[in-house]
Amino acid sequence: MTAENQSPALQPKIRTGDVLRATTQEKRDVERRFVAASIGHDTKIALSEYAWVSPDSFCDVAAGKVWRALLESQDPMVALDAIQNDAGFIDWINQTPDLKRIDHYADRMVALGREIDFLTAIEGAMKFMSARDLMGAVDIMSKTLSKDSNQGKPSFENIDTIVAKFNASVKQGWDGVSTGLSTLDNALGLLQRTQLSVLAARTSVGKTALAWQMAQYVASMGKKAIYFSTELRGEDLWARTAAGSMRIEWRDVVAGKTSELQNDLLIKESTRLAQQFPNTLFVDSVSRKLSEIHHAVAACKPDFIVVDHLDEIDEDDKKSDSPVMWLAAVVTYLRNLSKKYNAHVMCVHQLNRGAEEGDRRPVLSDLRWSGDIEQKADCVMMLYRPDLSEASASNSASNVKETELWIRKNRIGSIDTVVRLEYALKEQKFYLASPERGA
Repeated sequence: MTAENQSPALQPKIRTGDVLRATTQEKRDVERRFVAASIGHDTKIALSEYAWVSPDSFCDVAAGKVWRALLESQDPMVALDAIQNDAGFIDWINQTPDLKRIDHYADRMVALGREIDFLTAIEGAMKFMSARDLMGAVDIMSKTLSKDSNQGKPSFENIDTIVAKFNASVKQGWDGVSTGLSTLDNALGLLQRTQLSVLAARTSVGKTALAWQMAQYVASMGKKAIYFSTELRGEDLWARTAAGSMRIEWRDVVAGKTSELQNDLLIKESTRLAQQFPNTLFVDSVSRKLSEIHHAVAACKPDFIVVDHLDEIDEDDKKSDSPVMWLAAVVTYLRNLSKKYNAHVMCVHQLNRGAEEGDRRPVLSDLRWSGDIEQKADCVMMLYRPDLSEASASNSASNVKETELWIRKNRIGSIDTVVRLEYALKEQKFYLASPERGA
């Protein structure tokens, strides 16, 4: 009776752990053969053609040490000294069947590494499944599949491909993302795909309202936008839109202070407004970890991504002891996400409390935990409201607030320039200030 014909109870069980151990041992053997061929056949060829093999990817500690030393010294004898001429390793050189097959060993190391990644992910997924954590199992497998999909593919492009893409962009129009505010678009050169911007301000200046307004505009133009909200639920964000359209205070709606007639009208207006976004506007008020954000983006494939607020996002492992280093890692991850999915990522961020002192416009050094943010971001915009300064406190009763949007960094457009806006509080909407409104 063959194994295929046996009942499930009689078939031998294949344990992932056993396969993982056997695969890891095979990779150790191949790694030693790879290093033996690198030292015992032609070191110059090995260093010129296989320097891309990372010592950190080795399962065999001794082989990894020798390969690292060989990369650094380019001297076989110095490399062997790294393991103090281990007699066992010398035997490997003598026993390697074909020292000329270094290409085979290198390819086999990569293939086995991928198998180990899959087996490790399967083991991890099984642990999540045992704990009835389906999303944890899906996440660990999706990350492994995403990593594997990029392996073995060259990342370079020849100039013909680059020129063809450039010519198509010139002919058809550059595929940037519009903010819906023409003067701002002109100053920025649009929000470019594969880039990351930061929209910063102090509390209650209107940064969430502006970012949400931009996301809605993108979605209304037929492109996809996803808004990661760490503070407000989706219905709270939508309250700004529906209530604002009727010039009702959105906080009164959320607090249940509106009349029955107002509620009926709100529902009708809400339904009408939703027709602007036929499967193009998404809100995620749950995800906090980078892997969760990545998973949502992979499923949505948006053109525009807003992360509100940046300092509420967690790394998957743990936050660094240094907030600056942690935030730099988060920004780097999100910037790479923009490149992977050909989208623009906008991060909403806080300014330091010092930015409130006196009647002065915010600058890059006012970014909270600035660190690498100003270096890694492609564009940094900062909101400033004169009415919130002590000198302009007398203007606080007005419903329309003059607001300045300062562009402090921009890789492709204007810098240290200001776009003047008017913030209509009841509408929760920004307009270009007159006479710019008609621009």
